Amino acid sequence: MSLINQMLKDLEARRQQQDNPNAQTFAVAPCYQKPQRNGVLLVVGIVTLIASVGLAGWWYLNRQDQVLLSTVAQVASSANCATAAVTGQPVVAATQEPVSARTEPSAAVVEVSQPSTVEAQPELKPEAVAVAPVLAAILAPERGAQTVASQLVAPVIAPALVSKLAEPISTKPAAAVQVSQAVSVPAQAQQIRVQAQRMLDQHQYPAAVKLLQRAITMAGATPVQWHQLAVGYLQARQLAAACRVVDSGCQQYPNDVSLRVLQARLLLETGNKHQALAALQLIEPAPVVATASAYYALLATVQQQSGDYLAAQKNYALLTGTFPQRGEWWIGRAICADQLGQINAATVNFHQALRCPQLQSQLKQYALQQLQRLAKG
Repeated sequence: MSLINQMLKDLEARRQQQDNPNAQTFAVAPCYQKPQRNGVLLVVGIVTLIASVGLAGWWYLNRQDQVLLSTVAQVASSANCATAAVTGQPVVAATQEPVSARTEPSAAVVEVSQPSTVEAQPELKPEAVAVAPVLAAILAPERGAQTVASQLVAPVIAPALVSKLAEPISTKPAAAVQVSQAVSVPAQAQQIRVQAQRMLDQHQYPAAVKLLQRAITMAGATPVQWHQLAVGYLQARQLAAACRVVDSGCQQYPNDVSLRVLQARLLLETGNKHQALAALQLIEPAPVVATASAYYALLATVQQQSGDYLAAQKNYALLTGTFPQRGEWWIGRAICADQLGQINAATVNFHQALRCPQLQSQLKQYALQQLQRLAKG
């Protein structure tokens, strides 16, 4: 348009010059006009850039799709071969057309030759197919490359293939594996003792002693366990069996204080006073008074009943020196002193017994009577 306007202006100037030749001639110079920006080139450039980026992206995704589909085909082929080798049955193997054709995979049947005779093979279950459903879905042509890539993540394919390969194809049930954990004999004996203790708590003494005896027969026994069995027989009112158990325990542990004390008490119960005293004196060395007060108390009692007041007095002195608040032992010491003719010592010991706050009422009454008798002379 600017060129046409310029030409019209030139023609108009020539006409005026021809009509008035004396007129002053002026040179008409075109005014500089700022060229208008044309957006055509910009649009063409943007379109070209978008087309280039789209073409590059299509090429990259197509290449990735080819690589992934090739990997899937190899995995499926390996799985089919492994299944055929393990089961000896026909396996459905997925075959794939070239990626460029984008056709659905077809199935090819691979027959495995049998050693001798040809037998009818059982129908394959859906789960026996080597190609997992997730792989078949990946091979679907309508899915894009991004879907294929997301389905091929290792945590998805690996467990599926492993489970399919590890799953037996045959209809026979898998043999159950039983792992036997051998329990040691001492552990079994301990379980029996725990059960026996429950029965003792429930006052089921006959059944409890049978279990305790069984545990000892299996794994032997400690002094405490021998003592427990003997007490169980006493609670079951089987005195003879309790005596036999204690004798067996004392033969195995001759210097155990608790077993010897129980043996002496059972002997006293059966009227064998001298045997009880002998059993107590078999312990060597003599135990400490602070940890064996029951032993010294029974020994002093048996010596007193046997008439050995001097020996009994010594043992009572040991007891009262260690446990001065036990009034019954002060009374035993006073009785021994009275039998030995030691009136003053007997009186002092009876008074000392009355000072003990936990003295039983019967023993307190007895001490008062003896003090009155000793006062009369």
